[in-house]
Amino acid sequence: MAEIADCPPTVRAILGHKFNRLTVVAFAGWKVYPKGKKAPLIECQCDCGKTTVATKPNVLVGQTQSCGCFLNQRRIEAHTKHGQARKGQESALYKVWKGMLQRCSDPNCESWKNYGQRGITVKWQSFEEFERDMAATYQKGLTIERDDFNGHYEKSNCRWIPRRQQNRNYRRNRFIEFNGERLPMVLWAERYGLDQLTLRMRLERGWPVEKAITTPLLPDNERITFNGETLLLADWSRRTGIEVGTLWARLYAYHWPVERALTKPLRRWA
Repeated sequence: MAEIADCPPTVRAILGHKFNRLTVVAFAGWKVYPKGKKAPLIECQCDCGKTTVATKPNVLVGQTQSCGCFLNQRRIEAHTKHGQARKGQESALYKVWKGMLQRCSDPNCESWKNYGQRGITVKWQSFEEFERDMAATYQKGLTIERDDFNGHYEKSNCRWIPRRQQNRNYRRNRFIEFNGERLPMVLWAERYGLDQLTLRMRLERGWPVEKAITTPLLPDNERITFNGETLLLADWSRRTGIEVGTLWARLYAYHWPVERALTKPLRRWA
């Protein structure tokens, strides 16, 4: 084991940090490649209790996620006869399970950067454990949601919600830094009384972040006249069933005529 005094700053900075199933515990020397390039080796404690040594880059990007127990677990599971993973006939619950594993363990997955790369893992050790904890409350059309979007997939942090509701999930929103805080766009919109669509339109049109977030949706006395009737935009929103932010975007971001803004139905997704 290399002396702590020899530990490079980039390794010292991640001591004690967890990546997937591995917690960095020590600097373990250098791996020298044939052309002379070097990569720091780090000793890691795996969730299963074993230790392993891997290169720092492999651990950070998720190429090395465990001491080897994770792959063994997946191989065992692939041969487990729970009857829900038959090719072409996978159950809805098994597809949820498979999606979680992919997001948290496959660097080639489009969503991996929001899950596995951030250290989020699936705490259930097998599909059977997941089924035992979550199957009783599952219904067709529901999707799994984590209450703490920085937390792991585990019973205490997961529940079933309608798929449309998950469209509001924080990880699907653009993150914005303002006043020293980094929050999803939906939270900034809620905090300042905006609609998320309005905030997104402002940013896409080149508004500075501060102006986009802090500019009120409409002056309090803003009124819209249509068919001989003049009402506050909020009143038109209640009458038409179209959110205030959507009406604002139609009128002031897209410059729709008043009639079209107030009468065009919202697109309904199946």
